[in-house]
Amino acid sequence: MKRKMGTIGIGMATVFAIAGALISHSFNSSEASGTKYGKYIITEPKAAQSAPDNLDAQPQDMLRTMTYLDDEVVSGAYYTECSWLLKAYPERVWVKEHEHDFDEVFGFYGSDVNDLKSLNGEIELWIGGERHLLTKSCLVFVPKGTKHCPLILRRIDKPIFMFTSGPSRMYQD
Repeated sequence: MKRKMGTIGIGMATVFAIAGALISHSFNSSEASGTKYGKYIITEPKAAQSAPDNLDAQPQDMLRTMTYLDDEVVSGAYYTECSWLLKAYPERVWVKEHEHDFDEVFGFYGSDVNDLKSLNGEIELWIGGERHLLTKSCLVFVPKGTKHCPLILRRIDKPIFMFTSGPSRMYQD
């Protein structure tokens, strides 16, 4: 089913608004101090943590994590991470094949305001043994128990906004 361009623009704006609302908190935010709900506004990534086993070492210039949320950041929250993908390393498997006991959602969005549908790059993502080459802004749903990845950043012409989220208190590989 095809959608009209206006609907896509509204849908994408809604996704960004939801992602921003879910993930904007700062532990030292002056806005948060003295308020009841300020602790739910996340503006920073989680403090340094060990990388999960399924994640390869990443070059410093590959991505910038903007925000991260889980039960350790805000009690009761589920895991969500937002990052900007900045540089491709097509020879590297960034995330190795794995599965979770929870559903997971990936979002990949191009940053060209004149062509928001275009990813302005290529991301290779495997789901259930099937190879997918992502070239358009999209959401990806991975049902629990489904093996997914490798994830390879094949080409990035302009920064790509990425988020991952799942109804689990912590990310588990």
